[in-house]
Amino acid sequence: MKTQVVFAYANPVHDLDGLKYEARTAELLFFPYRELEIIGLTSIFNTSPAVLAETLHRPSLNNKFSIFHFAGHSKKKWLVLEGEKGGVAQLELEGFTKYLKEQKGLKLVFFNSCHSAEGARACAAAGIPAAIGANGLLDDYASSRFVAIIYSAMLGGDPIEQAFKKAVGFAEAQQLFAPDPVPYELFLSDSNPAHRDFVLPSLHDAVHDLKENSSAQVTYQARTIITDSTFHNSTF
Repeated sequence: MKTQVVFAYANPVHDLDGLKYEARTAELLFFPYRELEIIGLTSIFNTSPAVLAETLHRPSLNNKFSIFHFAGHSKKKWLVLEGEKGGVAQLELEGFTKYLKEQKGLKLVFFNSCHSAEGARACAAAGIPAAIGANGLLDDYASSRFVAIIYSAMLGGDPIEQAFKKAVGFAEAQQLFAPDPVPYELFLSDSNPAHRDFVLPSLHDAVHDLKENSSAQVTYQARTIITDSTFHNSTF
């Protein structure tokens, strides 16, 4: 069964210009993995509570997604989503955390939104293996670049904690959030250490399997996918 990843985006007041950059970067990073059918990426745009619930309850995702990533606005106790008929809707984090902790395959929750550290802490305390959140306000372009770094590290084979440390190091080296410190925190569950062994599937292992089991034409297509993705990813 391939690994499933869910990215949800909400920008009801249309003030997060960097959100498009973040979504585009995620699509490019995961593109070759989707094409080779080793990672499934579900992107939810204009996320409302109803659309989020419907998507996560699909048979292809329910109890099957390993990463849930939210990008948008939040308050300490709420995610700010889009209303069904426009405007703003709020998703209460305590209840949503109870839902997420029942997702059997979930390994990482990433709230890429302002004032989300306490929500991430609550996720880890509830038994979700790992959760990332932010303290204070975020610059949406800087935060989008941080997201690209951490998922690049995870797609390169790093477990969650190591990928997070690398992302913090790169962010500090590039002074992404200067003069402020890197605002993100990683919270790890004491009761569920599954984060220690969780890594995303290897693209190169998949290509090796194609070489062993598929035609030369399919192998050529896989190489083309990797080359094309590497080219695009290098532009960020």
